[in-house]
Amino acid sequence: MWKSVVGLVFVLCLCSCSPTDISTGPSSARAARDGDIQPMCILGCHDPDPAPDSAGYYFAGYRFTWEGCTNPDIDVDEDGLLDDCEYTLADAFAPLASFGDADDVRRETRWAARWDDGQSVYIAYLFGYWLDMGDTEGSHQMCFGLEPFPPFVLLGVEGCNGHLGDSEYIVLRVQYNGDTHHWYLTSAWYSEHGAGDAFFMPYQWTGGPIDNDAIELTFPEKYLGYPKVWVANGKHANYATRAQCNAGGTLWADDCSGDRIEERVFVGLDANVGSSTHQLIDCVGTADSSHPAYSGHYLECYWTEKPFEGWFPATSNPSTVSYSFILLSFGF
Repeated sequence: MWKSVVGLVFVLCLCSCSPTDISTGPSSARAARDGDIQPMCILGCHDPDPAPDSAGYYFAGYRFTWEGCTNPDIDVDEDGLLDDCEYTLADAFAPLASFGDADDVRRETRWAARWDDGQSVYIAYLFGYWLDMGDTEGSHQMCFGLEPFPPFVLLGVEGCNGHLGDSEYIVLRVQYNGDTHHWYLTSAWYSEHGAGDAFFMPYQWTGGPIDNDAIELTFPEKYLGYPKVWVANGKHANYATRAQCNAGGTLWADDCSGDRIEERVFVGLDANVGSSTHQLIDCVGTADSSHPAYSGHYLECYWTEKPFEGWFPATSNPSTVSYSFILLSFGF
């Protein structure tokens, strides 16, 4: 009898008594990043990937199935999606961004995730750039030599359409496959200055890659995993390919030439803006003391309607759309 009890305790502990265990997933999901809070191992957390060669990512444990993700135990923004699932999916599918190495890409990125019908989840990545450096009209050249900062002079430089703040974004739709138990990318919206946003469908069950411009997304790690995005020099518009960006893009002035640096979009545990009905972050000041206007305590908003101006003083002629408009347009 005692052997049976000990054995039962041992089995239960394998599933719930090891706080250092983390669910398996893509190496790029950065689950072991310093400072992250790792979930305790729960039912199924040690199960191996049943379809390792299938598209997308597998996350071990019942909580990361689509049924588990609808568990209402911890759902702070009350959007029907478990908080663990929100963060895990947002982090795993965070795009790889290619930036011009001479660009000013200082930013404060936030994100949102929501449940959708059909066992799918929408994830928004809100880049929150401090500055749009602009480029010389028609020449694909950056506006260099504009020191000193703070660079309010960008607004008045002839031939340069730079401005304060830049509300570029990417929205992804990921879906759960009940046969492979993988989450995979089904759709992507890449902002192109907030006007001519490109919609891509990288995959369909009846065939291969497809999208409205016949441009195939690039997946740096695994097919239908996190995508790559080419960010236009100075202007930060998002493109699926370098050639598309170099062709001028929406404004016929975008460019992705020159040396590049690549980094994943950061998904902070405390950077979830929530939902329109339960807003976790709305109007906030910059959290970075190195910001040129840090002492001004200027606010930028995610749910209150306000042009995004990078935590600088409001201008009389803002040229950016609000993040509230973007989030509401996608049903967050």
